[in-house]
Amino acid sequence: MRALRKLDEIMQVMSRTKKSRDKKRCKRESWDNPDFPGTYVMSMTYEIVDEESAAMGDAKERGWEYEDEEYDSLEELLDDVQDKASWVEWSSSHPRPGDWIRSEAEQDYSTGEWTTYDLFIKKPKREPLTREEMKYISKYLGLR
Repeated sequence: MRALRKLDEIMQVMSRTKKSRDKKRCKRESWDNPDFPGTYVMSMTYEIVDEESAAMGDAKERGWEYEDEEYDSLEELLDDVQDKASWVEWSSSHPRPGDWIRSEAEQDYSTGEWTTYDLFIKKPKREPLTREEMKYISKYLGLR
């Protein structure tokens, strides 16, 4: 019985994903990192494409999911957005300050529509993120 419990504990440890390990490491770094203090502003847009709009090369609908939401820390912001979509990559293949984050398209099987989100993170005075902040975000959200 004891051996089974120990085996179960080992299996649970082994089943943790790399993303969760990276997230924990990022959280520890943010507590010790004075480079990320202050307020951050987040906006998120959405785009819905269905078969008809795709045939016309356009979207069925676009808009703001959130606009200018303020957070006390970068970690708080990322905690809030990480489960809102499957974040996959920066808007540029060589991310630089001013870029935003794209989600993977998610399909609503009942309607056949595909929804994609874009995440914009800025500092209060609309300053772009630093490269260090962008690296931290990439690690935290598991971006490619």
